[in-house]
Amino acid sequence: AVKNNDLVKLFRWVAIPLMLVLVIWAVFPDFVEKPASRIVDYKTVYQKPLPYEVTLLTTKLEVVQHDDFIFKLEVTGDEIPTDFYVETEGLRYQMETTDLISRTYLFKKVAASIDFVIVGGDYRSQRMTLEVRPKPLLLSYKTELDFPSYTGRVNETVRDLTFLSVPEGSALNWTFSVKDTDSLLVSLDSIKFIVTAEKGEWFFTHRILKSTRMVVIPVNKFAKQPQGIEI
Repeated sequence: AVKNNDLVKLFRWVAIPLMLVLVIWAVFPDFVEKPASRIVDYKTVYQKPLPYEVTLLTTKLEVVQHDDFIFKLEVTGDEIPTDFYVETEGLRYQMETTDLISRTYLFKKVAASIDFVIVGGDYRSQRMTLEVRPKPLLLSYKTELDFPSYTGRVNETVRDLTFLSVPEGSALNWTFSVKDTDSLLVSLDSIKFIVTAEKGEWFFTHRILKSTRMVVIPVNKFAKQPQGIEI
């Protein structure tokens, strides 16, 4: 049997470290809570405390297909790593140092979505994905040339020509085939017109009275500055 004196001694040995833990918890709660939470949440990867802080400035990770994309971050603190890298598919690409705290990386002509992390010193970010959005494209077009009767010329149809020479008064009827396009604009000497659509094709008609510069502009919700195609 266990004597009372032995129980008292055992209690003292247990009580002393228990009281010490409670005092530390009261004064420095993070010292106890953070290790405990890591034991409970054992599947999460934790970043050890660093003598610098990394702020990812680029939060909207999407780019129109085949466009360039710039990723930016800032790093502040007493001991800042010299180099930061973009790591993707097992390879590292060094970020550009623009000033003491700023780093940038240029993703060039992005064709498909990219998974990547940022690495610098002991810092490693969570995995991020640069999402590629479809670019509005003009695939092809045909032009029906309706000549004035005074010319005696037979009407013609041509395809994908970027330069046309026609008599004054000719009516030109375009049919455009596009991809990933919500709307289509035509600029004639900087005056813009909305092209009408029907059954997946887009139609525009204009009578030529003088030399005219024509630009076709496919548009969708992702392209903030859609590029025009001069035809």
